[in-house]
Amino acid sequence: ANTLQDLIGGLTFVSVEHDKQQEKIVFQMADGWRFELYHEQECCETVWLEDINGDLNDLVGTPIIVAEKRSRFDEDSEDDSKTWTFFCFRTTKGTVDVSFAGTSNGCYRVDADMCVSHPEKYPNEYGYMTRIDSILA
Repeated sequence: ANTLQDLIGGLTFVSVEHDKQQEKIVFQMADGWRFELYHEQECCETVWLEDINGDLNDLVGTPIIVAEKRSRFDEDSEDDSKTWTFFCFRTTKGTVDVSFAGTSNGCYRVDADMCVSHPEKYPNEYGYMTRIDSILA
């Protein structure tokens, strides 16, 4: 199975920024490739960027040597479920861990995804980006 490491391992980004208003992390490459970590909100669920541990500037200008995604699912007592999605990125400059949390009534996917767009290959049509899961499958 392909992994996040297979997709972005070895890539070098010209900018990595936290878009606080939209609760996402945006990775930009010089050749037009754009990657975003976020969750597309639906009804009956809430997903938020919980924490960024590390300096996003450590992911700029040097190749990504580790890119991992893992999830943890917790049942809670209020008939809601909580899902944690953790992303770990490492370069020779440092490590950045990003965590998202989400709750729902159990009927919705609440994990965060990395999505991609490119002006020619994967255009960001109608505001939608391509989930990397569909590229890696």
